[in-house]
Amino acid sequence: MSEEGQPVRQYMAPITDRAIGQCMQLPGWQATIDQQPWMHRIMNPFVRPDSFVYLPTQCRMLLDLICHARPNHHLIIGDFDELPDVQIPGKNAPLVASKEGGITYDHKSVLVRPGSADIFFPTDFPLLAHMHSHAVHQHLPQSEVRGHHLKAGEFMRQYANSAAAATRNGYNPLLQDYTNFSIYLGGTVEHPRGD
Repeated sequence: MSEEGQPVRQYMAPITDRAIGQCMQLPGWQATIDQQPWMHRIMNPFVRPDSFVYLPTQCRMLLDLICHARPNHHLIIGDFDELPDVQIPGKNAPLVASKEGGITYDHKSVLVRPGSADIFFPTDFPLLAHMHSHAVHQHLPQSEVRGHHLKAGEFMRQYANSAAAATRNGYNPLLQDYTNFSIYLGGTVEHPRGD
């Protein structure tokens, strides 16, 4: 039920949202949609839940804002690239969880009453790198992006004194914890203008 007492529903409508449109313009998303056999799409008017794609619209809007406000920017973004026990089907599906009486409950749908659950989305880091490059190309045509993403353990090996964190038994939380966490490092490089 929504805050107004109405059931929370999902419906199909033409895409009019600018952020959704921008995500759908990225190469690769159309291929995801086109993977559904055309005969299946004609014969079955209902969308299969496993064909859902959760688009990172807020991330795209943030990248646009950064490109506009800080053309010469550098980013360090860390987030979970995978979430455990996600019960919702689809690419980049979120983990929806609520707590009641100290017990955590995972939900099988995003259609929960607003404010009743936390919704955690994983970050698709290859897509993040691609979206960053696309946003820079759109807003800063004289610039390019130099960036890469790596798992947290690899990041710690390269940029931290990870040996200092090792315990007596050899366990190293910097390298062995958060194996589902990645980090993206990226920035713009402006091309010199030719005369």
